[in-house]
Amino acid sequence: HTTLHHVLKTARDQGLIPVNPADGVEPPKVIRQPMKILNEEQLDTFMDVIQKDAIWYDFFYTELTTGLRRGEICGLMWSDFDEHNGILKINRTLHREKGGRLVAGDTKTYAGTRKIVLPPSTAELLRERKCKSFSLWIFYDPLRPEAPLNPDSAYRQLKKFLAEAGLPQDCVALVEDTSRESAKELRNLTAYLDVRIPR
Repeated sequence: HTTLHHVLKTARDQGLIPVNPADGVEPPKVIRQPMKILNEEQLDTFMDVIQKDAIWYDFFYTELTTGLRRGEICGLMWSDFDEHNGILKINRTLHREKGGRLVAGDTKTYAGTRKIVLPPSTAELLRERKCKSFSLWIFYDPLRPEAPLNPDSAYRQLKKFLAEAGLPQDCVALVEDTSRESAKELRNLTAYLDVRIPR
């Protein structure tokens, strides 16, 4: 509707038509499909699979316990982590530009730039990870540690783990991101994971 309205407006402005017939038409309502995420039983299965993977466990555990978008997790640097207070500063996201170049940019919105208090288990996981890290990035490319992890690689790995676990392939995220997910629900999920998988 927006494109058609704009084309007709341009035609009217140029004197090609007397009026824009789309002016009196209400745009169609966009029906948003709910994001497909894993339920508690499916999360159990997923955790069983990723626990065996030394490279990807930390990444997906962090996604599960923070609700951050994949690009935000990939954009995290050690300078964003206050290990003493267990706080993460979210101020960049990684995305692919036309032509395929991976770039770090601002988060989607001003509200996306934020600080989050990490669950104790996630803060401890990152502290342990930092002790062994030699990269500026919290989650780096395993083949090029000087480069951040590509969100597309993380998405492909998610799909691989879902297939390995026999879980639905239409799941696009493990939990809803923190711009939509309530802090209480994330705390409950983290408490559940900590009981199930003590660190």
